[in-house]
Amino acid sequence: MMILIKFLMGAIVLGVLSFGAFYNTIFALRTAIDPTELHAIEAHIQKKDGEYFLSPPFFRLPPLIVPIVKQGEVVAYYFVRMEMEASSLAVFSEAKVSLVKLIDGVFADLYAALGTLWQGAGDPDQSVIKERVQRVADQVMGKGKIKSVYIRDAVVNWV
Repeated sequence: MMILIKFLMGAIVLGVLSFGAFYNTIFALRTAIDPTELHAIEAHIQKKDGEYFLSPPFFRLPPLIVPIVKQGEVVAYYFVRMEMEASSLAVFSEAKVSLVKLIDGVFADLYAALGTLWQGAGDPDQSVIKERVQRVADQVMGKGKIKSVYIRDAVVNWV
């Protein structure tokens, strides 16, 4: 019985600590948003049935959690949320169909770049991340079909 109580107490303490780390990662350490980018997106935010969503030609990629591997070990995780702006409604529809390829390409590129190029001092340069994601979007969708990439949140969580 005593072992069960110790186990449950440990699980509760671990759960509280895990929630604290999750809160810091997701909510407390957000990257500042460029006000000009926020203005561009705000015009396309709509509310329907109490929920906010982006209207075309903007679309949101699912949040990515990219492991940063150095010398065969995971040293950190890079959490990033981003939106993209399609050049037209036709491209927007095409992007929705190609979303899996786009996500896979972005993840693979960030995994390779953060593991090899980033030295681990400070946060990765957001402008470089945006350029890399734009390059992947151009490769997957075709050059010029994705007008802009907007990074909403980006956090490095050290292991």
